[in-house]
Amino acid sequence: MTQHLPRLIVIGTIATRVVIGPSVAAEGPARSDQVALPHGELMVVTPDGQLARPAQPTSADAFGTPPVGQLPPLPDGRHATQADPLVLTIGKHWDSSAGAWVYDLAWTGSAGPFTVTRALNGDFTNGVQTISLGGAQTVASVSAVSGAQIEFFDVSDNTVANAAERGLGYAPRPEPGAPSLSSNDLWWGDTLTVTSKFLDTVPAANIAHFWGRRMRADSATVDSALPGYASAAVFTIPDDTLSTYLIVESGGKGSGTAAAPYLRLKAKGVSLPGVTALAFASNRVWVGANGGVWAVDLFKRVPISTLVSGSAMTRAFISKPDVNGRILVVDGSSGVGEVLVINTSANPPTANHFAFTTDTAHQPPFSRPILPRGIAVAWDGSACFIADANQSKIVRIPAGNATAITDNWGQKTNWSFADPAGMEAHSNGFLYVGSGTAVWEVNPTGQSSSLYQGTGLPAVRGIEIDRDASTASFARFITTEKPCTEVFNRNPIADVAGGPVRNHGGLVWGESDGKLLLTPDWTYFIYRPFPQRIILNNSGKSQAVASYPSPYQVQDRVVEVVANGWSGVPLSLRVVDPPDLAPYAPDGGWCGYGGLTCTAQLPYEGNDNQGAEAPGLSLSASGPFTPTLLAAPGTDNLLTFYLRVPAQYSGNNFQVEGRKVNASTGQPIADKVTGLSGVYTSWKRVFVERDWMFRWGGLLREDFGAPGACGGAGQPPCCGTAGQLACNEVVVWPWVSAKVGDAVVVFDKTHPAESGGERRTVTAILKRDSGEVCTGVDEECRVVLDGPLANSYRASFWDDVVPIANFENLESGGLGVLSGCDPDLNAPYESLGSCFHRADMRGVEAPFGDAFVEVRGLKLGSGAVPPVSYALDPLYPDPARYFNATWFRNMQPLEGDPPPASPQNYFHLIGADSSLEAASGFSEADYDYLYVFRGWLEISYFTILPQYVRQTTVHELGHMFRVNCAANQHHDSNDAWCGSACLDPPPPPGIEKCVMFEDKYGNPSLWEQLIGNDVNRFCCINLFGAPGRHQCNNATCDDDLGIRNHADPE
Repeated sequence: MTQHLPRLIVIGTIATRVVIGPSVAAEGPARSDQVALPHGELMVVTPDGQLARPAQPTSADAFGTPPVGQLPPLPDGRHATQADPLVLTIGKHWDSSAGAWVYDLAWTGSAGPFTVTRALNGDFTNGVQTISLGGAQTVASVSAVSGAQIEFFDVSDNTVANAAERGLGYAPRPEPGAPSLSSNDLWWGDTLTVTSKFLDTVPAANIAHFWGRRMRADSATVDSALPGYASAAVFTIPDDTLSTYLIVESGGKGSGTAAAPYLRLKAKGVSLPGVTALAFASNRVWVGANGGVWAVDLFKRVPISTLVSGSAMTRAFISKPDVNGRILVVDGSSGVGEVLVINTSANPPTANHFAFTTDTAHQPPFSRPILPRGIAVAWDGSACFIADANQSKIVRIPAGNATAITDNWGQKTNWSFADPAGMEAHSNGFLYVGSGTAVWEVNPTGQSSSLYQGTGLPAVRGIEIDRDASTASFARFITTEKPCTEVFNRNPIADVAGGPVRNHGGLVWGESDGKLLLTPDWTYFIYRPFPQRIILNNSGKSQAVASYPSPYQVQDRVVEVVANGWSGVPLSLRVVDPPDLAPYAPDGGWCGYGGLTCTAQLPYEGNDNQGAEAPGLSLSASGPFTPTLLAAPGTDNLLTFYLRVPAQYSGNNFQVEGRKVNASTGQPIADKVTGLSGVYTSWKRVFVERDWMFRWGGLLREDFGAPGACGGAGQPPCCGTAGQLACNEVVVWPWVSAKVGDAVVVFDKTHPAESGGERRTVTAILKRDSGEVCTGVDEECRVVLDGPLANSYRASFWDDVVPIANFENLESGGLGVLSGCDPDLNAPYESLGSCFHRADMRGVEAPFGDAFVEVRGLKLGSGAVPPVSYALDPLYPDPARYFNATWFRNMQPLEGDPPPASPQNYFHLIGADSSLEAASGFSEADYDYLYVFRGWLEISYFTILPQYVRQTTVHELGHMFRVNCAANQHHDSNDAWCGSACLDPPPPPGIEKCVMFEDKYGNPSLWEQLIGNDVNRFCCINLFGAPGRHQCNNATCDDDLGIRNHADPE
């Protein structure tokens, strides 16, 4: 017999923090401040980390699994002769590009396949991640968990149950790998193929996150190397999308930000080489470039660019618009003679005369040639300012040459203009000009210039005043390395019927290839633009036991959000409920269903699946919470606030929408939506206490008491005195299955088999009141052990009417056989030689993940129970209810006989022997228990046993949510939401079935086909209780019988 050891390596690291967003410059002088923006690139800042190696922890599973490195005797007296052959080594290095410590893992000693997992605790029940699942690879690199003080790693091959299976109950589905893109520089409506690992074979279960927009996959390619997963998915880029670090989500897990590829969104069909400046006015982007000025209608599937009549020139430089929406144009050629003006609201627009660049009619005259490298217009349109590269001066030219041209505006003769040069004038007359890597400020009289602030940029080629955030006396502006302008979409978008307008904004950049790049508005960026799951019900468990999946969740239902903005200028924030993009959801969302109405058309707002309580925002994690929030960032330009999601339902999606606020009036600006946060999805969390029933042994028929602990009122009889049995003898029920020579453990709930029970060897099994051998037929047997017992053990209650144990006294002492079988709970679940009937939770993640329910096994309370079979009869459920109450350590009982369980999110899963009815399993939601009769399954379904045990576990756990109609005994025969994609080869149309399907007697071949193909998905009615994507509704069921919207667990 081989002792299976856990392969465990512990890594300690100090907490690290990853901040994603723009670099923020220090605040400037009293009149203005600025944010230095990268040109569409995401900045990553992470402090240094240290590697520590704490003392190796001990790890002990049931029945003496030893600490690492020790091999004590097995219970039957034999010794393991070979140590664990697998060796896992871990190194680390600093990834400067990702800003994170990276662990480099390598393992040897077996041919595999391998499962590699890590966790935040040694029980592998918290923060569990799967690095490699059943693959042949022997190396991997993973980033350190941000904020983790200690991490645990495990590598296992198929000779053992891996650490995650022993702890959490299953090795979680791995997160999709860092995606790679089939192409880049795409636009709305284009097709994008994303290649990654561990994608879903059901296309609609894969979601691409494009900042605030999401899209389900159109198709998926099955991964030939990883059966059950897809290796690529094809998406259509949705309208209103911005350039993004693309994240792909599958099974409720995102690919992460560490190695996310940057998808550049460039306007299709627009190529304007030599872009010098950009402006936004009249819902069009105005581009100065080689050849003239173009008006670009950007917000379309196919943008339209038109050369403005009269603007043809060698190299056009344009200003930002004045208060009347007019922009100025000048040719960047030495000796240019004229400045033009374009009324952007005209249709079609034309370039007309504004002023000449020389003037001898006024004093002093101005006749020298200029070489423009930038132009700005006075707020009221009364003059323009030109950055002259011929003499490194700023030249001011009045409109219509009404007054003299000023040759040296600002009295500075050594400007270091970039090409192009960023410059813009504020409404109060101050002019801001880029010179070298800094910004200078010219006063309204033009008599002096002062250094405003360094930017940290290589050159200042763009300056744009945020006119909404500025006041008459205070300018706020951005500086950029490339030409850039803020834009807002006021066109209907094409990918949604009805073409709703949502006025979403961003930044447009002029690229060196003549393309226009559309990015988020970094000034108003909402941080952490990746999907986050928010746990509704963690049952008060500490983060050390059951941490939140998002490190930013601070309590049940509440998550921290951070937005960037201008210091002191309020942000207008509100919660929006985007449509449900679950695979089973209707293509148009749930709008209008069940009395729900939409305030807007998709894709931004579905207002679907909301509970009675509205979501809310607050500056405090404790509230009060309101649907909208108006608050200003602090001196660091950051605003921290909190989102609270409703208590129901699981799978509800939320985002935070930001709008600009007029700094002068304090009022939100309705048609300027600065952006959306990532998507927050609410998840239920349920915990499972697992018990494993001994295959062989016996159940105590009488209490056993040790000397000094018996004879008093309410105490068991004394052993070895006053005619009682000897202290090495216990009385058991006649169906005892232990044999002479067996190693056994005697235990009850006070003295668990794993820790407090006593191990002995059986020397004889005799009749209760004689020395004859016990035949086990209607008799009481006494088991003689090779030594006395030191503890007292309580027997189950005997029912004289129905002669079976019914456990009414909530006791069930017994003995379990530890020899002739494998007593190690590290053994593979497929093993038929185990000493226990073990239910198998390895199939729970996918089906319950479809319902946004996270199922977690915890070791607290889990252990072994005595062998019983006939007492667990679904037709006579009381004994099963009492047995459950006896061993369910986490039960919260209500008044009753047997005591039902109070509504909670903790269930009791018992792997058991066969029942009288030869059922696969049975369960009762009111008592929070489910039995999986592995003993019977082994006899009946040997060839597909692992799949059948997993499917039965999922089926019975589904009953905990009371899905489907009582008239169907809570079963159904609906088509699975994932349809024929579940089976390979697919069944004939119309006969694919859900996991709650219960027609194995009427159609056993289909049932076995389902189980043999390991199909563990629910029908959509099980999930939401409503018609869905594949129309698998049952008209006889109420709509509240879905897992997602059921109140239990709470």
